[in-house]
Amino acid sequence: MKKSFNKKITVCLSSDDNYALWMGCSIYSILKNTGTNDVLNFYIFEDGISAEHKRELESLVKNTVHKIHFISVPFEKLPALQINHAHLSRAAFARLLMGSLLPQEVDKVIYLDCDVMVCTSLSGLYGMDLKGDMVGAAEDLGVERLRRLGSHPWNIENGPYTNSGVLLINLAQWRKENIERQILDYLQNPKYSLLFEDQDAINFVLAKRIKILDPRWNAQMYWLEKDYNNYPPCYRQALESPFIVHFAARTKPWQWGSGWHKHTLQWRKYFKETGWKLESAPPLWPLFKRVMWYWWRHPVCFLNPSFYNQLKSRGRWLFY
Repeated sequence: MKKSFNKKITVCLSSDDNYALWMGCSIYSILKNTGTNDVLNFYIFEDGISAEHKRELESLVKNTVHKIHFISVPFEKLPALQINHAHLSRAAFARLLMGSLLPQEVDKVIYLDCDVMVCTSLSGLYGMDLKGDMVGAAEDLGVERLRRLGSHPWNIENGPYTNSGVLLINLAQWRKENIERQILDYLQNPKYSLLFEDQDAINFVLAKRIKILDPRWNAQMYWLEKDYNNYPPCYRQALESPFIVHFAARTKPWQWGSGWHKHTLQWRKYFKETGWKLESAPPLWPLFKRVMWYWWRHPVCFLNPSFYNQLKSRGRWLFY
């Protein structure tokens, strides 16, 4: 009879109190799709998560073999933060401190943004051989589009620009080469203007040392908004059969009226199963005015099939 072995997987996330339950849904999706022998250790870098929300998060692993650990982030270790995007909080920068904040025995880790939904066991990603690279990450086609338009300074000779929402990190080597210090130094003295903050810093510091992951490990919903039909088939297929969905767009699945794409509906199903409550509908009059203004500017939009595809994936945010 074959002996089964537990697969220990370390996962790191970061959140403030505002995003705590959205992050909780990410954790719930991992647990729903975990393998039979997976044992998950979640390390949450927290920026003021309330005691109530901590209890709700801990309830996800109650009476299981999985564990959740909270680590307060010493933000004084970070340089003055340049935050260009309204949806980004300083908690997102905590990932840069993984080498010093995580226990020394943790030598490999999966980092996930709070706006992901996991659709399969993470053992396939965690068990991947980085073959000398420091990090595994999927390409960010949104930034590649900006580069082609001359709106981002990334040099294609450095290899593909990657998205930092899903990272597989060789933490032992990260510590050995003091990558944390290198990235923090880059943030203080960037070679180029930081359009995407710490994601830019990770890419520029680790250029040519990032293993490009199958796009199914970070299927970014932003792809639906720009150039979708021009992407290689593997990227379109990634959104059809993803391992991890990343809601890397303005539209987030927890927002009222966020569309009815199948991934959004699945996320909302998971959230409902936790017993937590989503936000209620805002006043409808401002939305009605937005729709009317949109119609004024695009009078024949309702005859265009792409309008309905956009409406399906973006919901009310199409009109903003």
